[in-house]
Amino acid sequence: RRWDNPSKTGQYEGKGVETVRRDGCPLVRSLFKQTAEMLFTQPNMTRLRSFIQGECLKIINGFYDETDPASFIFSRAVRFGTYASDRDDEEDDQEQAGRRTSTLPPAAVVAQWRMRRDKRDVAEYGERIPYIVIYQKPDSLLTDCLRVPEALLEGHISINHIYYITKHFLPSINRMILLTGVDVQQWWNSLPKTTNRSYALPHGLDDFVIKRECVVCRNPGDVQDG
Repeated sequence: RRWDNPSKTGQYEGKGVETVRRDGCPLVRSLFKQTAEMLFTQPNMTRLRSFIQGECLKIINGFYDETDPASFIFSRAVRFGTYASDRDDEEDDQEQAGRRTSTLPPAAVVAQWRMRRDKRDVAEYGERIPYIVIYQKPDSLLTDCLRVPEALLEGHISINHIYYITKHFLPSINRMILLTGVDVQQWWNSLPKTTNRSYALPHGLDDFVIKRECVVCRNPGDVQDG
């Protein structure tokens, strides 16, 4: 924060943090800026804790899925030719090729998928490729959870809220608030565990399917009860 005059209200200016970095998602940038402004204007840790925990619950419960789904889109640059896995693979088998793909950055993985779908869709050097992270089966690699943003229109996928919270939102906030001696991760761990389908990682077919009626008698409730 910067003050031109002690009697004036400070002006927020972010340098090299999530509010100005283009490789993050809009949701993290917005929440980071709100947190930073609260920390500098009214450094009340109780109020700050309520805000961060409240935002985590809003993400988990799908609030931003409905109001601003585009806020989950990452946009990162790809630079093919500079990655360690960029080499002639004519003699490599399919398994080795899969291992190489898993070592690429997420944006590069999505760019490769787009090129396989359409050979004309070749990513330029330094081009920013948009992507989202969705829920998949347990223990899935990050590369298995990547999708193009257009996949949200299909309606049968779910944003991986836990990934966005634990891998991006909380770490970015923690890098700033740890200077005060507070660990935001503990605030997250203290949140009550909910049975919300978006919170718990899916463990089987029933966790991927929402059963609304019996396919035989069309009665509402569990299919097995029909």
